[in-house]
Amino acid sequence: MNYKYSLNNNYLNILIISILLFLIKWFFSYYNYGTENIFIKVIFNSSGDYSYYPFVHQLSNFSFTEGYSKVYSELNVIGFPFLVSFLHAIFYKLFGLYSFLILEFLSIFVFLLVFFHIFKLLKFSNGSSIVWSLFLFSIPNIIFLLNSFNLPYIFNLQQLYSGFYLLRFPRPLITNLFLFSYIFFILKFHLSEEKIYKQRYLFISGFFLGLLLNSFFYFFLASLILSIFILIINFRNSIFTKDSIVIYLKFLLIIFVVSLPFILQIIFIEKDYLSRVGAFSLTDNSKTYLFKHLFKGFIKFEFLLILFLNIILFFINIKFDRDYKKFLDVFLLLFLSSLIAPIVYLILLNTVTFFSNFVFIIALTSFMLFKFNLIILFYNLKNYLQINVKNIFIVFSIFILIGLNTMFFFKTSFVNSLSEGVHFNPKNPKNFRSNFNDLVLFLNKNIKQKDVLLLTNDVHTQLWWIFSDKKFYYFPYVFFVALNDNMIETQLINAFKYLELDDNDFAKFIDQNKLSNWRVVNTNNYFFLGHLKYQANYLTKFSKIENYPKETRKFINKKSIHHTNQVILPKNELNRLKDKFKKTKKNPYLNPDIIILNKNDFLHNNIDLNENFLKLFENQNFILFSKK
Repeated sequence: MNYKYSLNNNYLNILIISILLFLIKWFFSYYNYGTENIFIKVIFNSSGDYSYYPFVHQLSNFSFTEGYSKVYSELNVIGFPFLVSFLHAIFYKLFGLYSFLILEFLSIFVFLLVFFHIFKLLKFSNGSSIVWSLFLFSIPNIIFLLNSFNLPYIFNLQQLYSGFYLLRFPRPLITNLFLFSYIFFILKFHLSEEKIYKQRYLFISGFFLGLLLNSFFYFFLASLILSIFILIINFRNSIFTKDSIVIYLKFLLIIFVVSLPFILQIIFIEKDYLSRVGAFSLTDNSKTYLFKHLFKGFIKFEFLLILFLNIILFFINIKFDRDYKKFLDVFLLLFLSSLIAPIVYLILLNTVTFFSNFVFIIALTSFMLFKFNLIILFYNLKNYLQINVKNIFIVFSIFILIGLNTMFFFKTSFVNSLSEGVHFNPKNPKNFRSNFNDLVLFLNKNIKQKDVLLLTNDVHTQLWWIFSDKKFYYFPYVFFVALNDNMIETQLINAFKYLELDDNDFAKFIDQNKLSNWRVVNTNNYFFLGHLKYQANYLTKFSKIENYPKETRKFINKKSIHHTNQVILPKNELNRLKDKFKKTKKNPYLNPDIIILNKNDFLHNNIDLNENFLKLFENQNFILFSKK
């Protein structure tokens, strides 16, 4: 299926739509909160994810072993796949914090551009291709709006489509653009009839496959299986010829070269970091359970329904026009690859982090196939009924879709604190954002030194410290540091000792066990001690079940693959940490110069720092002390 079309003003039209969407979103931020410090705008971005921002700063400085520590320097590599942040790191060097805004705009433009070209492969008109691309961008936002009506399955669809595409960094903002770009070029390879172009498209798809391994392994595995299917189909008459083998080797070499940064990270990774991001070993029993879980999912009504609808629509569409078969084959095979990927994974590998991501990709690819089936059916019916879509209808459709996005951006523009609800519970939530802005203004004006040592229990402040190029702080959010577990524990204990708190205060801080309706939450443990090291669920736990508090055991024993973020500290580990607290001596190099506390827990009420520290700043949510 070849296509020719004149670009005319299509790129300009896509650019204008992208600018409109971007400006509408950020208009509400400035309308609601005024001209704050740009740092405040960035970290309180309604579609951002602050957890990953420090990796941009680290990559921009080519620092892959960062610990921000004054006592620990020779560290191993952080395990987070840095390459997903490489564009942000480059732009950060050029434009500072404004890079996050610039790349958000560019991501909107690239999304619309990629899908515009995908729809052009179907010989859609230029106007229709733009409308359908904007429609796909808008679907997650429209479903979010529908969720307020409490319609059946809408919440589940919202969870699914938020993974299809949103402006959340880095996933799906960047990772899904890698996926969509890969799909476009593998489509071009599959549809092209000219040998020289086919190879070019295949090699470009290999480049994006490498980027997927550097960003989201689950996408990579499903896409790799799809590539194998597509190669077999396209080389079915010459699979083992010398020329074909050379092409396979070049394709694999491209993937390997692009994947090399991530491969090197895995080789030199800080081993404790793997457990902190939730990696655990699979036993024969857990593998059996996961196989059964997959099978049960395959016979669920919802799965069988979407499978049946996809098959029916597939055959209806190719009945209308046989030329659509090769296009739809790719999405059908991607869906099939997503079904095979977790099975291959369970057979070949014995360590996993978020197995639920495989389930998410199965749902995502099934709905991607469903969407293209429906769009092609709509287009077929339009042609069959000889309906002429006029330009006024296209303009009206764009206007409606932009209007719906405007409603979404307005409803999601109110962000007063990070992770509102389950994790961060500010003492005064309505004033938190303005209070933090005041704190940042004070810090910008009064804290000029780069090498002062900060002690803070506040993630917002830690992010400001990092992006202000300060060198040292401790009590870190452990997700973005390369420290090993012993270093983290020692520094955390020292923080409590310098705050004049005892082992009981320490235990109370790391062992909260807040019971929700479906899981146990330990916020401080999750952020400042082990992240997912102490995850406790049906698949894995740090200790034997009898070592956990009785009220938490029913949550641990729930048969689910979705409790990965459930963190519970077993009693024997709590006792070990309390004993370590008593034995640990104050490290004089960890005597803080500045202390900033978020008033969301008991820390600021219990400390007595009058002898050595002077209070310089305080508002409803923050208090700042400086060494006398």
